[in-house]
Amino acid sequence: MKLGKGLLLALALTLGVGSAFAQSIDIVGDQAGTTCNGTFMPGTTPLLYIIARSGPLVPEGITGAEFYVQGFPAGWLSIVTPNPLAAVALGSPLATTPPFRANIAFAVCQPWDGGGKILLYSITVIPLSIVPETYLQVVVANPPTNEAYTTPIVTKCDPPLYTAVPCYGGTFIMNGRPCTVGVENLTWSQVKALY
Repeated sequence: MKLGKGLLLALALTLGVGSAFAQSIDIVGDQAGTTCNGTFMPGTTPLLYIIARSGPLVPEGITGAEFYVQGFPAGWLSIVTPNPLAAVALGSPLATTPPFRANIAFAVCQPWDGGGKILLYSITVIPLSIVPETYLQVVVANPPTNEAYTTPIVTKCDPPLYTAVPCYGGTFIMNGRPCTVGVENLTWSQVKALY
């Protein structure tokens, strides 16, 4: 079966492979990073987690991140807790007034766990109304601390530079359709071999 180059590129980008960067910042419903949807109703207090995932440009781990989560329902409450190992956590991933950004930094390089993840934030959600299918999306900070940033970023373990590295932003679906979290990194050769 032969696929056009455009379709292969779209597939690669969907899988997070074969591109300039494969690392990501995702919003998920479990600490294992495998749940990308859930039901949120008044009277419940579901948890969300914001995690960084490993990629080829940050093989050893990260020292920080900058991003924003858009789409959180207006009027809902949340308790946002940064990773307790963070040296600094400025702003909020769910900020309701400018600047719309979270900056988190660690004093030392945070290595990837066995699943290639690092917890950035935990969020206790307090739904105050019923909402239809809603998408939470990790996006570039607004405004970013550096105008050159066009995506969410993580910072490398390369002191004293702490180089910013672009990331994909994940999506979480509230009260909607099922979804699948892609967690396996593949090389471009492995993707091409599928076809």
